Amino acid sequence: MNAVRPVVVVGGGIAGLLAANWVQACGLPVVLIERADACGGLLRSYRDEDGNAFDQGTHVPAMTGDARVDRLLFDEAGLDWQDVPVLRVGNVFAGVLNDRSQFIDISALAPGLYQACFTGLLNSLTTDRDAPSLEAALLAHFGEPLAREVFFPLLRRFYVAPFDQLSASSHRFLGYGRVIAGSAEVCRELKRSAVYDAKVAFRDYLEGRSAVRHRYPRNGGVGSWVDALCERLRAGGGRILTGAQVQGVDHEAQVLNLADGERLGFEQLVWTAPLALLARALGLPVASAPPRFLPLRLFHFLLDRPAACDCHYLYLNDPAARAFRITLYDNVLERNEAPWRLTVEALDAPGETTAQQAAAVLRELRDAAVLAPGCEARLVLEQSIANGFPEVTLAQDAANRELRERVLEHAPALVLCGRNASDAFFTTDVLLDTAAQLERRFGVPATPGDPR
Repeated sequence: MNAVRPVVVVGGGIAGLLAANWVQACGLPVVLIERADACGGLLRSYRDEDGNAFDQGTHVPAMTGDARVDRLLFDEAGLDWQDVPVLRVGNVFAGVLNDRSQFIDISALAPGLYQACFTGLLNSLTTDRDAPSLEAALLAHFGEPLAREVFFPLLRRFYVAPFDQLSASSHRFLGYGRVIAGSAEVCRELKRSAVYDAKVAFRDYLEGRSAVRHRYPRNGGVGSWVDALCERLRAGGGRILTGAQVQGVDHEAQVLNLADGERLGFEQLVWTAPLALLARALGLPVASAPPRFLPLRLFHFLLDRPAACDCHYLYLNDPAARAFRITLYDNVLERNEAPWRLTVEALDAPGETTAQQAAAVLRELRDAAVLAPGCEARLVLEQSIANGFPEVTLAQDAANRELRERVLEHAPALVLCGRNASDAFFTTDVLLDTAAQLERRFGVPATPGDPR
């Protein structure tokens, strides 16, 4: 394909960055449009005056297993990577710190409640697949005692809408797909069954681990990865427009109208931004309201000694806790000298000052034995994240699928990628789906040395 006009990619998140670099590697001119001031979405980093980097959330990028995708995103990014063969994830549940698994260990419950939850789990022979709602998914997957006594209270931290109105996969966004049901031997035996394998986890992340490998930049945080992908795109002649908003799309003329008045012609349009924005730009009606996003606070701390566990990150599974995920950067990068860095993702507490919220978060970390005794923690920065986890209702799910069909019918030169192009949510699945869409439309990207 010898395009005179560029391929325009709208949306500068990781799917958009993959799309733009893929198109460029196919020998086509490309323009990337991002409405924020910088690309990357939540894959950004803050650096203090001493060069300490803190990420906007927990992001240890996973290799996808697709050689073409991994080459474009990792091998050709020009970064010094720390390989992470095993992602060490822990959690705190029922007041117990488990540094060997991210999954809730229900044997930490009081004996009577544990027996009820364990029995309910064993007697639940259905799964959350094809469940009509979040409530039905949890009851089918875990049984009533475990669903109502453990997962309903935990998920009420995050979701406002009634559970019978929420998408059936809402719990999976938060990693609540499996539990540790008992001893290591009990878990192994249960996992021999296809039914229980979907519900029960091994006790240790080293057992039954997947072949997925992770990488993390040695310098600059995960934001340096985004910066490198943008720099490579520009070096290849690509154009990146940040702070740019698409106001209209004329698909017959193949022209984008931007808010600043620029009219940008395109040969093909790759859309990775929210679908509702595209529908409005095409002049199509949008019936449903956008999803509610959980407002989050990030607290970036410097510690005078290492954390009390060697996990890369931890989940706090306490219905009363405001902190829910902690990133321990220097366990990933194996730092051996002060200061040590830590980021806490927490639920926002309106009406409290930053100092009050930070103090409450630190109390939770000390109570959970995440911090070593006597550890001094200094708050470096607090950030507000408006678009945290989405609360997706069943009505929004249905409306999004219907909108996707209407948009594709209206715009034949359009390639939909990213989270709006399918029901995929997790980053690896989104990137693999994006690669499949791009290959169908543009072919296979060239490898280094390819004369194309």
